[in-house]
Amino acid sequence: MINIPYNDILAENHWEKIKDHLVNRIKEVLKQGYTNKRKYKVRTQCRSFLNNLLKEDPVNSANYPNLRELVISHPNRLRDIIIQYKNDYPNLFIGNKKQPWSSFKRIIYNIFIDSCYDNAIFSKKDFIKNIDINTCTYCNRGYIYSVHSHSGDVKPQIDHFYTKSIYPFLGISYYNLIPSCSVCNGFGAKEEHDPLLFTGRDVNANLSYQEQLINPYEIATDDIKFTFNLLTPNLFGNFININIQTPTKGYNKFLKLKQFYNGHTDHVEELIFKSKIKYPKSYRNTIEELFRKEGHAISTSFFYRILINNYVFKEELHKRPLSKLYRDIALQLRIITPEDITP
Repeated sequence: MINIPYNDILAENHWEKIKDHLVNRIKEVLKQGYTNKRKYKVRTQCRSFLNNLLKEDPVNSANYPNLRELVISHPNRLRDIIIQYKNDYPNLFIGNKKQPWSSFKRIIYNIFIDSCYDNAIFSKKDFIKNIDINTCTYCNRGYIYSVHSHSGDVKPQIDHFYTKSIYPFLGISYYNLIPSCSVCNGFGAKEEHDPLLFTGRDVNANLSYQEQLINPYEIATDDIKFTFNLLTPNLFGNFININIQTPTKGYNKFLKLKQFYNGHTDHVEELIFKSKIKYPKSYRNTIEELFRKEGHAISTSFFYRILINNYVFKEELHKRPLSKLYRDIALQLRIITPEDITP
């Protein structure tokens, strides 16, 4: 829904903060041969997996290229890693709602989630502050902060794009951690759904899949597009239908965008009425002059925010809920034009 810009400097800083902790925890598990008070033993496939993560760089023994790659890789590489692990370590993927998890999977969950993601070593507040995203990147309907039910603290919501119950080894991977609202990250929406739908193997025995969702780092601004149509000539009485173009079916299947957005037809109604007012160039000049008299220069972005009551430039869409809806409908109604919002 809302693109998140890549930032490999932040990803590298993230790796440096958690590297020693992760390495020490993996070494500890390998030395003990179990986790959770001997409950889950490190067996052959799990040991091979962990040793592979701890392979050192021949030039610099303080680097662990396989583990580092797991933590900082872009989404397209994470898909390759998933395929590779499904082939090489099948026991890592045993366990779902109907089948108990394998010891292998529980050990990896313990290392990456229990001891790192859910540990003070990882600050969710700092993570979100550095990314600087305010609204849900999946739906753009709500802000990403919620209130903790016990402490009352305000906390950010972070979704694991590749859910931690299926892919625990991606539990602390930088580009797998997605700012989201409590609805999209909660029950009945994206929840524990897998963005990849595996459909079997092709003639070369390679795993084949369909993407049910696309990572917000990979999505373009107009991969999801809003339009509307009037069901009757009369505007009043919610006779507006909002249409949503999505790159995959998963956005409506899991995130229920169409159902949710058609509860926001009043916003479209207001934009339709604004479109009936022909704002002359003198209107903008008047607004700019008023601000100049107060000693403030008005930016183009702020002018359009006054005009349609929301943000319209791509890099600002994350700042306020429903901004993508406002932008697309305002373009459809010609309240703004592509030329107006092209840098």
